[in-house]
Amino acid sequence: MKKYLTPLILVAVALTAVLYFTFWNTLIDLDTLPEHFDSKKLQKDFKTKYNDDYGAQLDTLYSNDMDHDAYSNDPHSFGYSWNMAFWKNKPIAKYYSIDCNRFSVMETKKHEFIAVCGVSEITSPDDFEKTVKKLTDVYGTPEIVSTEFYGAYTNYIWTTRDRIIELASGKKSGEGTVKINVDEDKKSIRANPETEEEYLCIVYIINKKYNHYIENMIFKSGDWVYLH
Repeated sequence: MKKYLTPLILVAVALTAVLYFTFWNTLIDLDTLPEHFDSKKLQKDFKTKYNDDYGAQLDTLYSNDMDHDAYSNDPHSFGYSWNMAFWKNKPIAKYYSIDCNRFSVMETKKHEFIAVCGVSEITSPDDFEKTVKKLTDVYGTPEIVSTEFYGAYTNYIWTTRDRIIELASGKKSGEGTVKINVDEDKKSIRANPETEEEYLCIVYIINKKYNHYIENMIFKSGDWVYLH
């Protein structure tokens, strides 16, 4: 019996490591997030799982649209946005062939899904184009518009039965920005001014039911500024 004990322990340790790695490294699927939205899990993940490595932040959202439920103490507020203040050069979420290394989620005050934004600085233009082709095959020819914010971007927009999907890509100008590099031990921090253009692609998925909130937002910030 004893001779089998050590192998069994090794198997148990290996299985535990695999389960731990899988749990903490499973990529968020942005395509299915809206229909499986869990506000309590989202809040828990941002407060614990993402807090140290991604600097979780909670912002209040404001809109000029007065058709929503009025709160006497803050009538222009319609919900909240969970954001990441910093990120790593590895994927945390995905949307078809696009690997995102950060994401933000908007929810109403009643904790219903409004929108998700995934941003990638690690996806190639070819993989972005693969995703555009995939969506075009499924939803048809997109509306194509151009936007500018510290760089020029091309936005592809599809409107489906229950959501609006917008993909944006372009070269982000590094002028006036600073990249913060943090060593793995978190003991060394270096600030490097960015001068080169950097390829960036963004995924937006919006609940059509609440699109009027976003259209009438008083102030767009963070990665939401690239939204057409």
